[in-house]
Amino acid sequence: AAMRKAMDPANQSLAEALRLSYRVLQVAIVGLIITFLFSGFQTVQDGMSGVRTIFGRISGESGQEALSPGLNPFWPYPVGDITVFETKRVVELRTEFWPRMAQKSYTIEQMIDGADPTSPLKPGLDGTVITGDGDLAHLQLVAEYVVEDPVRFLQAVDLEKGDAIVRVALSRGVTAAVARMPLSELVDQREQPAALVQVEAQHVLDDMSSGIRLQKVTMPER
Repeated sequence: AAMRKAMDPANQSLAEALRLSYRVLQVAIVGLIITFLFSGFQTVQDGMSGVRTIFGRISGESGQEALSPGLNPFWPYPVGDITVFETKRVVELRTEFWPRMAQKSYTIEQMIDGADPTSPLKPGLDGTVITGDGDLAHLQLVAEYVVEDPVRFLQAVDLEKGDAIVRVALSRGVTAAVARMPLSELVDQREQPAALVQVEAQHVLDDMSSGIRLQKVTMPER
C-alpha cells in the first residue's frame, strides 16, 4: 500500500504525459489532413490554362474542361491533378531556311556582297526552299500561336513538345506555300507569302487535331 501510494504521483504524471502526447498527435493528424486536402488547390495565372485530371483522365463536362484564371480547387494528388500550360507562345524559324553566315550580325546586303559564287550551298548546313519557278529562296519566320482547345491539345501533343510541333507545321507550310509562287512574288509581296504559309501550316495542325491555332505569321527576312 505504501508503494502504491508512493507511485501515484508518477502514474498521474505518466497519464498526463500520455494524454498530452495523444492530443498533440490528434492535432498533427488533423493538420496533415487539412494540408492534404488543400494541396489540390492551384492558382492559374493570366495567360495560362489547363485541365483537371482524375487518375490521369481529363475531368469536367464536355466543352467546359478548360480552366479559367484564378484559384481552382480539386482533388489532391495522387487522386487528382491540375495540368497548367501557357495558352500563347511565339516560335521562330531563323535557321531552317537561312544560309550559314560567318557573322550573325551580317545584314542581307553584306551577305550578298560577300557571297562566293564558287562556294555552293550545302544541303543540311545551308537552309533553303525551292520556289514555284525553280529558284532557291531563303527566309526567316516568326509565328504566334494559341492553344485554343486545351483538351485536344493535351490528347494530341506532348506538353513539352508544343513548340516543336508548331515548328514542324510551319516548315511544312513554308515548303508547300513557296512551291506555288515565283521568287519575285515571294520577295516583293509583303503580306501574302506569310499568309499562305499560315494557311498551309494550320492545315497540318488541324489534321492532327492539335487544338492549336496560328494567330500571326510574319517573314521578317527573305
